[in-house]
Amino acid sequence: MVPILGNSTIAEATTFISALKASKITRNLPPTGLRLRSLFPWIVWTVWTTRNQRIFENRTFDATETLTKAITYAREWQEAQLDATPSATTVMAAPSAHRNRLIVTTINTDAAWDEEAKTAGLAWIFTDNTCQIIHQGSTTEEWVSSPLIAEGLAIREALFQAKARGYTNIELK
Repeated sequence: MVPILGNSTIAEATTFISALKASKITRNLPPTGLRLRSLFPWIVWTVWTTRNQRIFENRTFDATETLTKAITYAREWQEAQLDATPSATTVMAAPSAHRNRLIVTTINTDAAWDEEAKTAGLAWIFTDNTCQIIHQGSTTEEWVSSPLIAEGLAIREALFQAKARGYTNIELK
């Protein structure tokens, strides 16, 4: 169903890595309107997100809806790249005092899970606008039933840490 030239090379791949490499030689066909080299990463991302919607929100999408979402996301990203590129006539305004007050704290989280012990290690790192570490921590949690739960617990603990430290403008990764 995917409107690309060369999709048979992806279909013949036996591993994800070989499919990703094969996708580099594919070309998008009309009517996608995409100048991107490959639609494959967008399809993979959309399959992942629709899978999560099925598990966590009990929402289901068929193959056509999933493909349409992937093409839509790819188009939106493509257009955002065009809008973000300053033209020769664009004058970049100096940062205002208001923009300087907007400090974003980036929070990266991760978790490791031991299936046998049902224990998870949770970690977080807070960085400022200059990518300097401003806080980091880790903890363990017992009675964790899956790696997905462990990842969720890491995010939850990082958000508790952010609240306790008064961070209100955050980006979670």
